[in-house]
Amino acid sequence: MPVFPIPGASALLSALVVAGLPTDAFAFHGFLPPKSGARTNALERYVDSRETLVFYESPRRLDDTLAAMAEVFGDRQASVSLELTKRFERTFRGTLGELAEKFAGEETKGEAVIVVAGADEPSAPAAEDWQAALLAAMADQPMRSAVDEIAARYGLKRKEVYDAALALKAQQ
Repeated sequence: MPVFPIPGASALLSALVVAGLPTDAFAFHGFLPPKSGARTNALERYVDSRETLVFYESPRRLDDTLAAMAEVFGDRQASVSLELTKRFERTFRGTLGELAEKFAGEETKGEAVIVVAGADEPSAPAAEDWQAALLAAMADQPMRSAVDEIAARYGLKRKEVYDAALALKAQQ
């Protein structure tokens, strides 16, 4: 059944309502940086965010932003809403890859609101990956600092990382 938001002061909420994505937790990030490197860096900060992500974007950069999102976030579900609460209001839904392909090189008018599904439940990191990172970190800094860094980076319990650090130190 089609859903149409009524005109209001916030394109953010209207886009969130029609996106068809979870609304129990969302984060609004406004406009991304216009330069590609800065935009990619900004998106990488949100790659593990589990809440629905909402961004505004200029019609001139919409295709580049969707392509960057598809590259950074993968094929998450998303929507693009244009001209919200106006006569030519449109919303497109699909994966980021599909939306990037649809808007590639296309001239659009009006500000866009991009709504992106949050990240899936994180999977446990492979022990060999975080242990290799731990070994490298221990070469550059005190064991305590290395343990804290790796526990935070990989979302692990500090005790588990500390025990591994002791075992790695004993092997050396």
